[in-house]
Amino acid sequence: MRYLIVILVMASLPACAFGDDNLWLMNASHGEYVFNFYEFDGSTLTYIDTVDCPLTPSQSYGLAYSVDRDTVFWSYAIGSDDSISELDIDFGTDITITVVNTFECPYAGEIRGLDFVDGENAISFTSDPDNMIYTCNADDGTYVSELALGFSNPHPFGVCYDNNGYPHLNEFNGSDIFWYNGVDWNEYANPSSNKGSGMDFYGGYVWETYWTDGVYRFLPDGTGTEFYETPEVGAQLSGLTVFLKSGGGDTGVEPASMGTIKATYR
Repeated sequence: MRYLIVILVMASLPACAFGDDNLWLMNASHGEYVFNFYEFDGSTLTYIDTVDCPLTPSQSYGLAYSVDRDTVFWSYAIGSDDSISELDIDFGTDITITVVNTFECPYAGEIRGLDFVDGENAISFTSDPDNMIYTCNADDGTYVSELALGFSNPHPFGVCYDNNGYPHLNEFNGSDIFWYNGVDWNEYANPSSNKGSGMDFYGGYVWETYWTDGVYRFLPDGTGTEFYETPEVGAQLSGLTVFLKSGGGDTGVEPASMGTIKATYR
């Protein structure tokens, strides 16, 4: 049996051992600088553990898991500077998180929600003041490309790419999710209304955090909505990513069924 594990940011609790071939959700939140871990069995989220952030940010934003690198990328601010750090996560008796690399993207006004572009060694992220989705090199943040946003309330936060490679993103001045089909921007009602932050796409569904309360899962047109509560979280949810863990030790995935869930502070 496989499970989804959710990682959220909250106060630290005792750690526990972890099984193999589980689906994990990792989440972060603004105001409590920890990562929270949950697992998902197809219908229920179960709280697993909480781990302190390896750095001390002033804001915590996005998360993105990379199948190719078997690491998690985390966006955050220290003072007025936004950065991305690559994190190695080891699942032993305790979860330990090590910073592998850190870089900035000086061409972008902000770094908020993240999504890793597997196969291209690249990260896409939203930037509110630029009204852009930027894509950068995952090794050093070097500019790769950009996509201008074409909707009426240009304040993007979370972003994820569906199975067709189309971006879906939320924005914090309205209650719609916008998506780009390669030609035009389209929209559908956001189940989180204007309280959604981090997003990801996994198993044919968009996943999105909702305020301090939990995570929505829905089809990439806003239908088929399910809601999973996260009562352990005491602050506004931020970064979110979902991935398969297998084999003990470091995280592992099965690429054929891998997806990513992220959340970001807005």
